[in-house]
Amino acid sequence: TSLAAVRARWKYEKWHAVHMLTYVTIAVSIPHQFVNGTTFSGSATSATDTLARWYWAMLWTVSVGAFLAYRWLRPVWHLARHRITVARVDRNNDGTISVWMTGRSLQRLHPQAGQFFMWRFLAQGMWTQAHPFSLSKSPRGDVMRITVKPVGDHTAAIADLLPGTKVMAEGPLGRFTAHHRRAHGTVLAGAGSGVAPMVAILEELDSSGPIVVFLRARTASEIPHLDEVRELAHERGATLYILEGRRSEGWLPQGLAASMTQLAPAITASDVYVCGPKAWADAVLDEARACGAPEEHLHREEFAW
Repeated sequence: TSLAAVRARWKYEKWHAVHMLTYVTIAVSIPHQFVNGTTFSGSATSATDTLARWYWAMLWTVSVGAFLAYRWLRPVWHLARHRITVARVDRNNDGTISVWMTGRSLQRLHPQAGQFFMWRFLAQGMWTQAHPFSLSKSPRGDVMRITVKPVGDHTAAIADLLPGTKVMAEGPLGRFTAHHRRAHGTVLAGAGSGVAPMVAILEELDSSGPIVVFLRARTASEIPHLDEVRELAHERGATLYILEGRRSEGWLPQGLAASMTQLAPAITASDVYVCGPKAWADAVLDEARACGAPEEHLHREEFAW
């Protein structure tokens, strides 16, 4: 189930169900190792055998313990400690869904704009799956927001979440944050669901250096939180480009020809943040490299499982 070809062809829900079977297999195999495995069966005949048994027993125990701690116990602890719940659900005009969540002492999680969590909504038919969604608004106080594009059964059901629904959150995860900036300027490039973390990062930036924002879509009406981005760009003195039109082999729409240097003159002295469909993100990064952006200034987040 880790093969890219498999993930590309299957819906997340189907892939997740099959992937979970591996946990069942592992759970069954571990007792088998202790009961029937050659390492633990029979009597130890030497000090080396005894040492090997202790080594493998500790290795299995630590591995299983780490898995249980980070995949289950930690999210349960966060649920009990922070009491994250759905505050409201907005159906946006572009077709996306925004989920606002509140909790207790969320700042102790140390979330940053651009990071993501594995979200598990404890509602009927949804609690068995956890999905990765980035914060679409810079976290302030005890409020967090994610923006979701309905592409499967689970994500479509998010629109029907009720206020008060409890949420298990694993994270924050990722290094796609303004904290890792190295340069004076900033270039943000987002397409599709990849616009969400750009909104949060833009909100986090100050106006101390040049900021250029590229948002790619077939039409401007498909861009999540566009009014919010326009307001933030105005407040921070950022240059905003709406790249709308049909797909091309490059990073710009058909019929539009320009280099990134023309649109973002400070590209060589800027951090470049890219999030969007793989082919488009690859094209953006290739263009940034061709224009002289250093590799250590390139930051990418991929929405892929």
